[in-house]
Formats: sequence, C-alpha cells, structure tokens
Amino acid sequence: MEYFYDEQLRKYLVQFSRLFAGFITKTGKGRDGSIQNRQVPIHYGDITRMVAHIIKKQSENSILSTPVMSFYVTNLNPSPERRQNPVHIDRSLINERKFNNTTNQYENTIGDRFTVERLMPVPYDLSMQLDIYTSNANEKFQIIEQILMLFNPSVDLQTSSSPLDWTALTYVELLDDIVWDSRQIPVGDTETISVASLKFKMPIWISPPANVTRRKAVETIITNLHAVNELPDYDILETVSENDLATTFIITPYDYRIEIKNFKIRLTENLDGVYYDWSKLENAYTDEISDNSILTIKHRFGDSTGITGKIEKTSDPKVLNWVVDPADLYDNTIPNVDLIIDPSENYPGDGKMPDLATGQRYLLAADMPVNSPGWALPLADRFNTTWGQIEEDDLYLTEGTDTDPLNEPRWRIVPDAKANDIIEYNGTEWVIVFSSTSQNPEFVTSSLSNTQYRWSPEISEWQPTIDKVYYPGTWQINFRGQ
Repeated sequence: MEYFYDEQLRKYLVQFSRLFAGFITKTGKGRDGSIQNRQVPIHYGDITRMVAHIIKKQSENSILSTPVMSFYVTNLNPSPERRQNPVHIDRSLINERKFNNTTNQYENTIGDRFTVERLMPVPYDLSMQLDIYTSNANEKFQIIEQILMLFNPSVDLQTSSSPLDWTALTYVELLDDIVWDSRQIPVGDTETISVASLKFKMPIWISPPANVTRRKAVETIITNLHAVNELPDYDILETVSENDLATTFIITPYDYRIEIKNFKIRLTENLDGVYYDWSKLENAYTDEISDNSILTIKHRFGDSTGITGKIEKTSDPKVLNWVVDPADLYDNTIPNVDLIIDPSENYPGDGKMPDLATGQRYLLAADMPVNSPGWALPLADRFNTTWGQIEEDDLYLTEGTDTDPLNEPRWRIVPDAKANDIIEYNGTEWVIVFSSTSQNPEFVTSSLSNTQYRWSPEISEWQPTIDKVYYPGTWQINFRGQ
C-alpha cells in the first residue's frame, strides 16, 4: 500500500482540545481590591522530555503555574458494534459550479464534474483523560462547574465541513469515573498540586483515501417525464401510453451551443460572441479529440437523421474543422438566388444592388411594398414602346392592365410577392418562382455568401442548412467516433 497520512487522529485531538479552550477563573481580591480573570490554558499531555525541560526553564526548581489543563489518550480500541460492510464502496457524482477566472466568482452554471468513490471507514473508540491542575479549591470549583454543565452527558462535534465527509459528525461523552483529587486525605503539609481527572469517550472513524476521477458523461441526456392525471380504478398497473408523454427535457453539459460557419465549429454559450476553448468540453469526456471524433448535426430536435462529419483540430483552440463528405450534403432543389434582400430597403440600381437585368433572382426577407418606385416597371417595356421622360408625380404604383399602353397606368409593380418568396426578372416583368405557401422542403443557395438555405414548411421559414447556431439536442459529438 502506498504511503497515506491525513492527520485524522490529530484532527480529533485538536477538536477535543477546543472543547476546553477559553475557560476562565476569577481570583480573590488583591491588595488594591481588584479581581482578575485568568484564562485556563490547555495542553496535550504527552510531551517529550526535551519540551518538558524547556517549559520548566531548564531548571528543576521551577514550579508549574496554575490553573492549567492537560489531556492525553488513554486507550484506542476497535468498535465492532459500529462496523459495517468492510468492502462497501459509495459512489457520489459531484458537479462543481463554474468558476469565472475573469470575475473570480462562481456562476450559476455547471463546471467540472467528478465521481468520488469512498471506501468504508474503520470504527474505533478513542478514550481521553483531562487533568485539571489547580492551586486551591476555589479554582477547581470554577473550572469543573463550567465543564460539567456542558456534558449532559455528551457534546456533538463536527470534525469537517466537507459535504463528502461521511465521518464528520461524532460526539464526546463524559464517563462516570471522575477523580476529584489526586492527593491523599488528609493532605498534610505537602505542597503537591491538586489534580482532578475527567475521562471521556469519543467514537471516531479512520477513513482510507477516496478515489476521485473526472466524469466522462454522455453529451446529451434526454429525460422523458410521463404524466397521468388519474390512474383507473379497475387496473392500477395499467401501462402509461405514449399519449401521456408530458414533457421532454434536453440536458446538455454546461448548456453549450455550437456555431458552424464555413465548416468551422466554435463553442458558445449565450450567443454573445464569446467562444470557449474546446478543452472545456473535451476534458469532461475524454483525454483528447482523436482522429476518429465525429460531429452530427440535425435540423431540429427529434429528427431521425442528420449530417455527420469528422472533426479536426486547428491551431486555434477555440476552432475545429468539420470535414463532411460532399455526397452527404443536401442538393439544391431550386436554382441559386443572387441575394437575400429586404425589398422595402433596396431595389435594382440603388447602388447596393446591380441594375435591372434578365435572370436576376432574389429571395425576399420581407413583403414587397405596395408603393415603391424602385420596383415599378414601365408598361412600355412590355410593348416595346419608348416613353418620354415621366415625372415622379406621374407614377401610378398600382398594378396596371395590359389592354392599352396609352392608357393609364404607365407603370406596373412586381406581383403581390410576400416574405420568403423567390422572384425572378424574365426580361419583361418580375415573376414569383417560389411561393412561401409551398408545403414541401426545398433547398437553395445564395450566390453571394455561398450559404445554402432550407425551406421549412412546418414553420414557414428559410433557415441555413449548415451555417448557423445549434442548440442542445440538435448536435452531438462522439469523441471516439463509435
């Protein structure tokens, strides 16, 4: 067995001595009529010859000052009646609060996690004796009275403040064998100091060292809580059906999210632009990221399939590369769009968007405005008729007719396009090539950012297929790639 010493016996003795520290005696009136308070010191009685010689000032003629108390161990015996299963091992899962090194304060999130394995401690009964040295009966009366009123018949002790120390609580019991005076009666003319003795018993435990390991838990735990309003009277063992599924909680260590952009993975928490070293998550589950580590992402929680790719470390501890087989990516179902635009803010030729040209395709982030000169098309374009200069006041921004180019209105706007529609200019007019009323999933890529988007009919919204933030339950890392 390797060397191990935790000062356990010494800690019990220190706690015992603190029970009797601070007692005070009062003297009689002095020549000036004053009464003094004297604190009674306490010492461990088992001292070496050298220390005793120093205390006596290296002289056999010096006498011991009183009052004073000393204590020492008289017996240490096994306690078989308190012995439990000697081979029992208790396992506790410990979650530390996360410590912020910047603010030097603990936060309300989970930090490191450990598994503590405690071995069964060995019980003993520790017998102690307390000797009280006094020079007169009044000192003895004062000290003993203060002690005796504390023990009825015992005093509880807490030897540790650790929540994992299952031996922290014990007690000190005063035994019946009290020696009032060590001197013989009658005393005679000797100057022997009066010594009163009290005997105590303290149940103690000697604990072997605990085994502490860092926990390597699964990345996400899904807990289903089932609720039944009332059990039927005719069958109290009726199985809870799937319809009784009340709530699903997703538990992710540290509540981390990941952000993917251009196949670069970053670890975040509050979407505040702060990213963390991957070692914080890595150390909680494994020694290091291996060449076989993989990341799987899902469009939303509950999806049966997702996209999986290998993870590679980079020179930046906050960034991982995500290598995905192109065959596993989604193919576009709609031709690329040039831009994603807000038609109420921008229009062709405004300086931010290119001039009007055939084949331009835009994904709308908002409804097409009704009164927008920038999106109006002259009807002359549809009839190959050249119109003269038209003042802005002459614009009619309601949808016109195709009957007669000489009749009002002279201008025609885009059809009634809504947010999430895709429009295309065919050389004559803007047409809607994708309607947000579609109930089929679609995929399209923005040519400007090279980001692919997925149309989610269940929420009527375009979302990035890969480049976005993934919340707990929608991503999973397997560090061993199994």
